[in-house]
Amino acid sequence: MPSQSPYHALSRYFSFPNRDHQAWWTGKGPLLGNMLADAGYPEQQQYQYLTLFNLHLIPALGPSESHGAGIDGAEWKSLLSGSGKLEFSMTYRKSAVSLRIAFEPTSLLAGTKKDVFNKRRTQQLLGDLERLDIDIDTVLYHPLFDTLVVSDEEEAALQNAGTVIPDSSRTQQLLALNLIEGNVRADLYVYPYVKALATGTASSTLLWAAVKKIDRYNRFRDALSILKGYFETYPSSTTNPMFLSSDLAAPRNAFCRLFFSETNFSWERVQHLWTLGGTLSDKPTLKGLELAKILWDILGISTAPASPDSFPLLFTFELRPEQPYLRQKLGIPVSGLTESAIANACVAFFERLGWDDHAASYRTNLSAY
Repeated sequence: MPSQSPYHALSRYFSFPNRDHQAWWTGKGPLLGNMLADAGYPEQQQYQYLTLFNLHLIPALGPSESHGAGIDGAEWKSLLSGSGKLEFSMTYRKSAVSLRIAFEPTSLLAGTKKDVFNKRRTQQLLGDLERLDIDIDTVLYHPLFDTLVVSDEEEAALQNAGTVIPDSSRTQQLLALNLIEGNVRADLYVYPYVKALATGTASSTLLWAAVKKIDRYNRFRDALSILKGYFETYPSSTTNPMFLSSDLAAPRNAFCRLFFSETNFSWERVQHLWTLGGTLSDKPTLKGLELAKILWDILGISTAPASPDSFPLLFTFELRPEQPYLRQKLGIPVSGLTESAIANACVAFFERLGWDDHAASYRTNLSAY
């Protein structure tokens, strides 16, 4: 008898409490199983992570994409990169590939009068995950929630004022679970847009305050001073503070990242923002900029300004307790490119880096999804 994949083996013994649960499992489980196998996870870990997905994550995904609306016909639209409420992605390093599950915890109540801005489900899920044998510490969750998520009173004030908030801007919290060597590292993403509307406080002010709130040991003081100083010195109408992320770890070990969108697609602007106007000139910064330029050229990025309905560039600044105090990343939108063009660009980039194994397997793996 031919051996079954972990997904098919588990499917024989899982029961489903409702049709949404079954739809999520049959719709997304095979993809997760294939990606785990292609990334080289040992079979035992494939069973582990598929079980985690079925038993603990699917109940926090809310109505399935095929069934749509929740209670009272409410249909929650997540902010998650235009891909719906759930996203699987791979992180490539020279000698390894790891998987990431990003999603907005959601319930049937999301978008109804009982949970207008889908605030409740994330905290409930984190409580469930804390009871598992994985490395999650939620001590930083509460100060981030209090600083960046609307309170019940602020929520009521927005409703009473008749404030119109687009569906795509209602998301306030996302989770990403990084699947690493049989363990899970959880990252929390918090968006202050709704809080800024409710309080009349600029998103940047809320984000700076949130960093200070979770920085109990002044680990990010120097990094924050450099970053804040740049944006005060070089204000730009094309750059906007977007959100903050922190891993859910002990405060002495947790990282903090700040994200900024950029609608100016000129390479000169990328250089200026990446180096913070020349303030950052250390070797890791310049090497990262060099690699970003290689990918930029391979993709053939247009220098035209982003249109209102297109995705901007996304800059990430990770705050660090030692030099170099900031570590940058650049997210380049690929909307408008075909999957074939994107795959060819990734393969070409891997080849430039000398990552021959990744270059050889990337197209084949992608075509299977």
